[in-house]
Amino acid sequence: AVVSAGSWPLGVSREEPKVGDKVFAAVIKGNGEADIIEGKVKSLLPTDGGRAIEFSVPVLPAMQGAPLLDRNGKVLGMMSLQHSFGPGRSIALPATWVAALRGER
Repeated sequence: AVVSAGSWPLGVSREEPKVGDKVFAAVIKGNGEADIIEGKVKSLLPTDGGRAIEFSVPVLPAMQGAPLLDRNGKVLGMMSLQHSFGPGRSIALPATWVAALRGER
């Protein structure tokens, strides 16, 4: 589905996803429209302060920093091209990190 991009608050998921769960990657295109791409959690990778999410949707440069959402539209993580898990892996850094920065632990 394509929607007009705007500004709206997104809640942070309090639950860690499970391998096989559906996830939704958001990308804002150059014309301001948003695409939502469905994928699945491939694995959970240990990190300091949480587990990073490996998922099945390829992360493109336009998706860097965009949210990875659960089936309820809550943020599971932030998609990243810069990570230490190896090339070619689609990774989202845990949303719990964002919540901690905002004082929402």
